[in-house]
Parts: sequence; structure tokens; C-alpha cells
Amino acid sequence: MENTKQYLKYLPGGAPSALSLNYYVVCSGAAEGGLHGYRKKRGKDLYSLETLRDETAKVFDDYDSEKDRNVIGYLNRKTEGSAGEREKAYRVVELAAEGLAQLFCALRTGAPESRRKNCLTEDDWAFWKSCSHVFLVGNLAEGALGRRLEAHIMKCLTEWGMPGFKIRCASFPEVKTPSLLGCARASGSVPGSVYVFDLGNTAFKRGRAFLGTDGYVVDERSAVIHRDYGRMEDTLKTAEQIHRDIMHVILQTIRESGEDGEMYAVSLCIANNILEKKLMDRGNYRSLRFLSPCYESYLQRKLAEETGKRVTLRMCNDAGAVAELFSEWAPRAAVVTLGTYMGIAYPEMRKF
Repeated sequence: MENTKQYLKYLPGGAPSALSLNYYVVCSGAAEGGLHGYRKKRGKDLYSLETLRDETAKVFDDYDSEKDRNVIGYLNRKTEGSAGEREKAYRVVELAAEGLAQLFCALRTGAPESRRKNCLTEDDWAFWKSCSHVFLVGNLAEGALGRRLEAHIMKCLTEWGMPGFKIRCASFPEVKTPSLLGCARASGSVPGSVYVFDLGNTAFKRGRAFLGTDGYVVDERSAVIHRDYGRMEDTLKTAEQIHRDIMHVILQTIRESGEDGEMYAVSLCIANNILEKKLMDRGNYRSLRFLSPCYESYLQRKLAEETGKRVTLRMCNDAGAVAELFSEWAPRAAVVTLGTYMGIAYPEMRKF
């Protein structure tokens, strides 16, 4: 079995998982000859915003990926245009759907070639063999695009002999950013309000959550775009810069609320895997590990020092925050976030 340092997160029940969807290599599928050029590609070649931009530029002459980085917004606008534009936009989505279907199919079948090429744990393969639902969450999984994405994935899986394996696009109309609602739920029943943050690869999403009679309601604030940390050197200096940016956005959000209580509750998720309270040495936030073996405790202490108040803080993986919204489907479900890249987490049954 691989060294535990290679594990990325935990499966339901606590077994270690070594699966990274972005780096998983598609070696085989249920339909030989139907791989459409996806064979030997990694997950991030099948879905990422950059892949979507490339495919969109191939079919729309007026799309400029440098000027219009919001490719999903662009595709949504095209679905409201002429019949020809609409079908072109849907074809881009269907290409992503076929790639995702091949990825999930390869995980589900666990063929010998896939096992040789991808160093997953036996618990990983066992989970995917019994997994009944995969929920997709993100802008591409919403609205007309999401309906087409789900329908085409399920069409592929049915044709390949997997009708009992359900892939569902999920949306939460009551909140713009589901991970913020997940952060609030992960904090439990905190009296008063919880400041919630999603530290993503391109922006800090933020808000303040209030516990009502039907659960948490999130008052989301405008997102804060930040520098590309992934292009910066993996050094202590970079860690200090990222930390300053995180401190600034949290303190700014607290100041904007006008609250001056005795304590502040903060719950945040981050685009990095966390094992035993430690950030992993990959991803855009990897450098934060230079500040402390446990950045969660480090950030909590610094916020308390800066505000002069007691601060409670909970930090989790970004996909893990979204998985909090699907606890009723545990333990045979996975949640995949479609953001800049893919994230994955596994819902756990929770009782607060």
C-alpha cells in the first residue's frame, strides 16, 4: 500500500483515498472504440475551465478566451441565441459530458489497466464499485447547461451498460455559492452568525450565515479576486503573502458587518486537500504549510490577536464543504465540484 503521505482525503468511514480526479488517467471504458480520443488523458484534460475555453473557441469564431474568461457565462448566452448557436453551445457541453462519463465509467469498472496506471487504494476501488450517486455542483451544472450535461452523461452510461449508476447535477437556488452554505452547516449550530469563506483558485468568496428555523441562510458579499498563487514560488515569502490576503478579506468582511460581539465564528473552505489538519504540498495554497504544520490553528490565533476577540475557526477542503449538503446520501455517494478544475469529496452522515 502506498505511503500515507500520498493520500489526498478520506472515504466515508475513514479509509484513506488516493484519488485525484484531475490526475486520474482514463485507460479503459465500457465502450471500446467509443472513447473519442479520451484514452490516456487525465481528468483535467476532460474537464477544466481551460478545456472548456479551448473547445468553445473551436466552434465559435467570436469567442476570445483572453477577453471573455467567463466561458460558462458565454455558453449560457449562446443557448439564448439562434438554434445554430444553441446547438453549438450544447455540443461543447456534451463533449465535457462524454469525458466525465468516461472518467466515472473507468472508476466504476476498475479494469486492470486502470488499476495499473492509477495508484489508488483498494478502498478507493471498492467505493466506486458500490457508489450509487455522483452529484455535480458548479456553474456548468446549473440551468440549461446543467440539464444537458446530466442528460448526456446518463445517456452515455446507459449505452455503456451502467443504468444503475446515477450522475446528477445539483443546484441550490437559495445561495449563489453552495460551498458557503456548506461551510455554515459544517460549523454546527453556532449561536448568532458565522462568517463563511471559500478560498478558491481565482477568488475569495465570502459571506455571513445566520441560523434560522429552516437552517442556515447566507448573506453573500461580493467576491474578491486575488493573484494567481499557483504561479508564485513555493516559498515562505509566498506563504506570508497569501496569509496577508486571507487575513485582509476576513477582517474586511467582519468590519463590513458592523458586528462587535465578544467572539467571532469563522468557517472556511480552501482549494487544497487537508489531512490530519495539514495542508498538502500541492495546489495554489500549498505554500501556507510553511507558516505552521496546522494552518487552521495558525490563522485562528492570528485572527484572535488582530481582533482582540475570541475566534472559533473551522477549515475544510472546498469540495468537502459542498459535500456537507448531501449527507443524506452517505455513504454511497460522491460530490464533484466543477470549478477551475474538479474537486471531489464524500458525504458523511451528520447529526447536529
